[in-house]
Amino acid sequence: MTAPTPTSAWQPPFIRVMPPEEAYDFEYYRARLVRSELLRDAVALVLYRIPLLAVPTGPSRRGGQLHMAAPEYANQAAQALNGRWGFNGLTTNGPLVSWGEPIPQGLSPHARRRFHGLREQPRDPAPMQPPAGHDGWCLAQGRRPTSSEPPSGRPAIPRAVVQAGAAHAT
Repeated sequence: MTAPTPTSAWQPPFIRVMPPEEAYDFEYYRARLVRSELLRDAVALVLYRIPLLAVPTGPSRRGGQLHMAAPEYANQAAQALNGRWGFNGLTTNGPLVSWGEPIPQGLSPHARRRFHGLREQPRDPAPMQPPAGHDGWCLAQGRRPTSSEPPSGRPAIPRAVVQAGAAHAT
C-alpha cells in the first residue's frame, strides 16, 4: 500500500501591490524623506494584512530595502517591484529585498539616513510613532507603552477573541 500524496504543495501567500498611502509606515516616510515627491512612485506591498512601503531611489535617495518574513516573500516582493521606476538593481538576500546602489559597509547611522534620503528629524516637530514592526517604543518618552496604552498613540479598540472553528451553541 502506498502513502497518499498531497494534492498541492505549500505555496507562500501572494504579495499584493497597493497605493503608497495604504502602508503602515507611509506617514513616517512622508515626514522624513528629504524629497517627499518620491512617494508618488512608492507602493505598498501587502503580505497577509501588513502593507509596507517601498520607496524608489531618486534625487537624494541612493537605495532602499525591505525586510520580509522569509526568502520566498522577498522573491515575490522583487517580482512585484521589477520594472517600476526607481527600483533598479533589485536583489534578494534571504528575507531582504534591496534596490538601487548597494549600501556601503560601516556607515554611521547619520550616513545611512543620508544614503536612504532621510532627514534626521521629521518635518513636523510633533512626536511620531515608529513604523510597523519597530518594537512599540514610545519615541517621545523613550520607553515602552504600558499594557493599557496602545503603541500607536490612538485609543485602544477592543477586539473580540474568536476561536477558530468554534461552533455556535444552540
